[in-house]
Amino acid sequence: MSEQTRTHSSVRGSKATAITIGSIALLLLLTVIGGRATGAAQLTPVASPQASPTTGECVAPDAAADVAGEEAMLGTPMPLTGTPVDASVEEEVIAAAQNFVFCYNAGDIETLGQLVTPNLLLDLFGIEDPATAGDVLAETELLPITVLGLGDVKSYEDGRFGLNLQYLLGDYQVVAATHYFVEVDGQYLVDEELYEAAILDGDSTLVSLLVSDDAPLAFDQGADADTGAREVPSLPLVNAYVNNTSTSQQIYEVYALAAGSEATPVSEDMADDAMLVGRLSLAPGEAATMYLTQLPVGAYGIVAADGTGTTLIITEPVTL
Repeated sequence: MSEQTRTHSSVRGSKATAITIGSIALLLLLTVIGGRATGAAQLTPVASPQASPTTGECVAPDAAADVAGEEAMLGTPMPLTGTPVDASVEEEVIAAAQNFVFCYNAGDIETLGQLVTPNLLLDLFGIEDPATAGDVLAETELLPITVLGLGDVKSYEDGRFGLNLQYLLGDYQVVAATHYFVEVDGQYLVDEELYEAAILDGDSTLVSLLVSDDAPLAFDQGADADTGAREVPSLPLVNAYVNNTSTSQQIYEVYALAAGSEATPVSEDMADDAMLVGRLSLAPGEAATMYLTQLPVGAYGIVAADGTGTTLIITEPVTL
């Protein structure tokens, strides 16, 4: 399949159609504080890269839900269709989603750990032992979340509930996803994030990366034969398609590199002056696109959990 025609795919099975996010630079942030979004199938995602991260009161549950029986499994098959829920369930699921974002942005690691299942910790952060979650998350740089739109809550045959969500991660990454929730002891806990395809306004460039058990993370087309780096002209959107063909979960991070560091080999231990701008977690065999918007001209290190990496160089726009 050519680099120009690739689309989102996942071994978990994407159940949603592409989610359209309007002109990011021109629209205003949809706030979720002080009321729930409607559950219309056609969401109203609106945002600005300059919008502030979503904030609100982080509410800890009265008692932690018993998740001892919730097994963490990557690559869980997804149900293909869902059933709309009644208004009361929708309100509770959306409130749980909002609270997760509030606690995440507040950096309240202890409460955050009570709002998720072991499956989410493995799926999103690569944490295999929930007992270590507090220490791992405390050392993990968590890019703030700005909610762009949410709604369309449905129930599924496996007992879970799905919520369509679009958000800005940090200042440059747009994420379209379905968040799955399980009800445990009367609480709705975040169980999994499944990436969806997003349709964004504006000109874009597509780059494609591949990682396998016996090969490092690398561009599979268009890379410099000597350095492995890839150069692309500046455009409003960079869509980085990543295919994890390895047999282990991989977390990919994109860092803005300091000027003059383009020739430095990219590794797991990024320089102190490198700035995290994007993050993608993929199960074995999963592929998805990282949507990056308004990246400044410069060099960007892309690194995988196995310590391998490569460099994306964004050059000045092409003028005709």
